[in-house]
Amino acid sequence: MRFGRGLKGLAPMNYRKTVTKRILVLFVIIAVLSNGLSALRFEYSEDLDRIGDVGMYVSLALPGTLLFEAETEAYPSLALSYGSVIGAGYLARTVLKEAITAQRPYVGYPDAPPPRSDDYKSFPSGHALMTFASAAYLQTAVCLWHPDSTLLKSMAVANWILAAATSTLRVVGGSHHVHDVLAGAAIGGGLGFLGPFITDRLQKRDRQAPRVLIGQATGVLVSY
Repeated sequence: MRFGRGLKGLAPMNYRKTVTKRILVLFVIIAVLSNGLSALRFEYSEDLDRIGDVGMYVSLALPGTLLFEAETEAYPSLALSYGSVIGAGYLARTVLKEAITAQRPYVGYPDAPPPRSDDYKSFPSGHALMTFASAAYLQTAVCLWHPDSTLLKSMAVANWILAAATSTLRVVGGSHHVHDVLAGAAIGGGLGFLGPFITDRLQKRDRQAPRVLIGQATGVLVSY
């Protein structure tokens, strides 16, 4: 079973190094910018809050464009792979929010919305975690399985932009502190990059398993 046309000469080790460097550069830039933003408090905006919700849902849907390039027989494995990443991300988000008491920026200010159950569950940003998990998953899947697809490359870039925009809105909309968003992006990005690599390794192991063929139509797969 294949998800696409393969690596096409792309060395996995070189790819990992390139991705790692880009991630480090991205977080250094964000960290530098966050020093200035952390001193600011943005008023709560219900409109920006809702726009952030829409951005997250759209981002979560974008990896579905992988189905345009993947073989039909790979659909179940692809769905399980992406579903596992999103499920793990939601679990991490829920556990951390329940374990860490952190008030949202608007708590105690006149612009605060009506009291909600998550007013003291600010860390980490679930929107940042989920959108960066989606963006990282799509980026990694494209590089591993569809490196020549112009459509999927465009979708990957769009998803990164959407993840960054959604995360920014969580800060300027007064729903999160900068460190909430940075933590969410780091956790989500890590899960998103890890998911396709695990799937790819499992696929390679299955392809390399010894096969004993009997006749033309009967076969036995020995996997260990």
